[in-house]
Amino acid sequence: MGEVLKTPALLLEMLRLYSEVFLDSKPCSTCESKHAGYFVRLMRDGENEINKLNVMAERTCELKEDALLFYKGAHFTNRNITDKVATAILKSNPKNENSFVAYPKGYEVKSDGALLADAKIKLAHANQDVKKIRKEIVKVTKEIEKKAGGIEQLQEAYKLAQDNVKAGDDDKKEALTEIAEQAGKELEEALEGVDGSQVITKLNEQLEETESDVVKYQSLLNKRDK
Repeated sequence: MGEVLKTPALLLEMLRLYSEVFLDSKPCSTCESKHAGYFVRLMRDGENEINKLNVMAERTCELKEDALLFYKGAHFTNRNITDKVATAILKSNPKNENSFVAYPKGYEVKSDGALLADAKIKLAHANQDVKKIRKEIVKVTKEIEKKAGGIEQLQEAYKLAQDNVKAGDDDKKEALTEIAEQAGKELEEALEGVDGSQVITKLNEQLEETESDVVKYQSLLNKRDK
């Protein structure tokens, strides 16, 4: 501990880590009397807090911005709720569905209002994904076309180099051959990975699946509007 607290660079790194791990705390960089306490807390509770943060990062549930839920003596907001806790809360009282904008993985929504809200959110996400995938398809297609144009030029340069070797004087053949070999090497390198058909195929499959989701969620919303 002594080395960390006495070394400015290590102290700043400890304070940065403390603020990242304990989200509810803002360490004071100039309060020397508190630094030892920060260090002890990091050593004692840091690992558990980091594990909690990892669980939070992987969650799929999300509460409404102002939602506050009470369960087994504890309060939960978006700052501390996990998928496991959310599932337990929802199972204990399905009316809590109205406090969520996204649900834990594997949970089946029950109330009509929540089903409608869930479908709207999923439709919005699916539409966003469709736009992203279409942009990616255009981007990859342009990259392939650009590479193809460059390869055509390299092919012409390689053929010209080979023709020069055939037509060149004997005393120039060695130098011309080196040029031809270099042109061939550049052509070979350019050809590697130019075939983007697999990438395009995969993107089109993703697009088809996502567009299917759009139709599904839109159909669900249309039925509920009638």
